[in-house]
Amino acid sequence: MEQIIKKVHNVDPNNSEEVKEALSSFFQCISKYKELHSHRLLRELQHVINRFPKYCLTHRSNIETFLIRFLSSNNYFNVIEAAKCTHALQQVRPSQEKSATPKTSWRDQMTDLCNAVHTLIGSVYSDAVEVYRDNPKPAKNASTPMAVALADITKKIKDVKDKQSLLHLRLKNILVFIQAMLVDVYPVAKPIQPQTILDVVVRLLSVTSGTKQYDTDICTIKIQALRTLDALVVCLGSNLIPYSPLVFRLVLQTLKWTSDHPTDHTSKVRCTSYNSLGYWLTTLHSHRISDTSNTWEDSLADNIITDITPVKKVVLLTMGPQPTKNLSKKAKRKLVTTQLKESNLAVHAPGENNKTSVSEEVNNEIAIAALECAEIFLTVCGRFLKPATYKLFQESLVRECYNYTLYTNDQLVRLLRALEATRKTAPTGVPPTTQYCLHLYSLLHNSQ
Repeated sequence: MEQIIKKVHNVDPNNSEEVKEALSSFFQCISKYKELHSHRLLRELQHVINRFPKYCLTHRSNIETFLIRFLSSNNYFNVIEAAKCTHALQQVRPSQEKSATPKTSWRDQMTDLCNAVHTLIGSVYSDAVEVYRDNPKPAKNASTPMAVALADITKKIKDVKDKQSLLHLRLKNILVFIQAMLVDVYPVAKPIQPQTILDVVVRLLSVTSGTKQYDTDICTIKIQALRTLDALVVCLGSNLIPYSPLVFRLVLQTLKWTSDHPTDHTSKVRCTSYNSLGYWLTTLHSHRISDTSNTWEDSLADNIITDITPVKKVVLLTMGPQPTKNLSKKAKRKLVTTQLKESNLAVHAPGENNKTSVSEEVNNEIAIAALECAEIFLTVCGRFLKPATYKLFQESLVRECYNYTLYTNDQLVRLLRALEATRKTAPTGVPPTTQYCLHLYSLLHNSQ
């Protein structure tokens, strides 16, 4: 294998016979690949496709057959490389389609991937929202091995003990393929249809329930859906502004879902939501919020302030059993009745029914993600915030900065950066936090 790869690297691109011979040997090597070498083979394959797209025409079917295997792969890094190869392969015209161009091939591949996601969503999540799916486009006849595999994504499952887990895995991998299609470099302009991709994201982020057995899979899928949204933002940038209200709604909807289902797994989804909102706000540079009474910034402020405030712990002190040796029967009955009432009241103690299984380490990650999002949010939207919302941020950040002994260095730095953002972007008529910033600087400088 080393000799074949070296030969491909050293081949003279101007000598067509040498190129054909080297590539024939390389593609024979791929057909006999071993899992141990698949990552390197995938990287070399991407290099070959980008360097010699014309000579890959006769090998396209074999390449797709090789890449199809990674739709069901557990190796995340191999899936990423396979997705990059699939994207690069779209510049190679399918042998059956004489009129195909890199643009049409890219569009058809993205359509096939999105349709496969919708098919998997229908099979895995019965409660998924059916958005824009009332009049689906008529299916085209699949002309390539990859198109056939995506069309039959839920059918070819044999000798599998847990079908649902496999479908979850395929769904996650196809989302990775979509991300690569959006982010990777392509030799021509990509004919992106944002509505098609947003339909996929909306349906995935609207999934609200599932069996406990697959809770982890649901969180993984939601994270990949948010990353797909990030990829769309990176690819289109400010051209996605017409869909800005939808982006905000999707993030806040996900934050609400994670608040209703607090676990370590959903906390990772929450962190990803804050990161996605930060990416979009950074793209906007400056954003004026509408003048309606109930806007999304109020909900976002509540979520951020809740996440940056340390969790308050309730401590219940109970007395040991009282000696009953010298008590009369009447006194014993009275004592038992009192203890029974106390045990019933304990159930209604503050926080008793709201205990969560979120670890302290994960809470710190959420706090850091929320503070980073708060800094970007205040920088982009601070000038246009309602005074009441701005003061809510100001009071919370000032209070937590003065409690600096409760935080790690990373959290404290982000708290101070968010407070600095409130100072720079105070709305008209609201005094900035300059005095607090100066006092905190002096206090922290002298505490070192």
